Amino acid sequence: MKISKILKSERNINLNKDLLIDYYKGALKNSSDLMKESKSLIERNFHARSYFLSCTSIEECGKAFEAFLGIGRNLKDPAVQKALIKNFEDHNKKKHIWPFCFTFGTSIFN
Repeated sequence: MKISKILKSERNINLNKDLLIDYYKGALKNSSDLMKESKSLIERNFHARSYFLSCTSIEECGKAFEAFLGIGRNLKDPAVQKALIKNFEDHNKKKHIWPFCFTFGTSIFN
């Protein structure tokens, strides 16, 4: 059995407002740090590595946005918990949220 399957089946995550706020702040900080590192790499002509970090930064913005949206939801509902966790794990969804990140969080990219 793969480790990822063991970890997913054994974890017991209970999302709450404080956890989502911390997750939101942490994801924005990670995104900002990744963009700074990406900029440093592009200045040294490491284009592929810079691109990878930029894409990862966008995904971090997606995590932050999902956490932000989750703060106002009914976190006592197991279906809401399950949907939020599923969204955090969905790489495509996190990557496609970037227009909202640029609209609401452009300061992290300066």
